[in-house]
Amino acid sequence: MLFMYIQMGMVRGQLAEQRPSVLKALQDYKQISLPLIQRFSGKMQAYAGAHPDFRSIWQKYEPGLADLTAATSMSPVTAQPGATNK
Repeated sequence: MLFMYIQMGMVRGQLAEQRPSVLKALQDYKQISLPLIQRFSGKMQAYAGAHPDFRSIWQKYEPGLADLTAATSMSPVTAQPGATNK
């Protein structure tokens, strides 16, 4: 039990150190990369609509892009202020 207690203390310290950089990376992704991905997806969908021979290729990759944009639209789970783990 002492080993687990020490490990939990170390993990909590690492989490506190890494949380700001991870949250910044997530925010950068949502503000920069996600709009680019969505714009690309929209342009590809428009191209597939105008070019029937490309539709079969687009249908193969469209679910992956839809999953990517849907998965990142959820907000991350964060701890409530003042909540402690005992």
